[in-house]
Amino acid sequence: MQGYAMMFSGPVASKQYMEAEVTFQAPTKGSKTKPSVMRDRKDRVNVLASFCMFCGEKYPNPLNPKPEASAHEG
Repeated sequence: MQGYAMMFSGPVASKQYMEAEVTFQAPTKGSKTKPSVMRDRKDRVNVLASFCMFCGEKYPNPLNPKPEASAHEG
């Protein structure tokens, strides 16, 4: 299933994520003869959702679990 990730920290749960491509500038490693310059870099990251995109309910925090159960656990 695309767009979902299995989380194994705490109780096992599936959460929605979205791939994002980030473009930024970073310095190159300079040397004594050649100074460092800023170059464009690209990186792909996965962003986890904090809320369900279907019902808007907030996902529980696996590091700080609450006693009440959620429909999105497990």
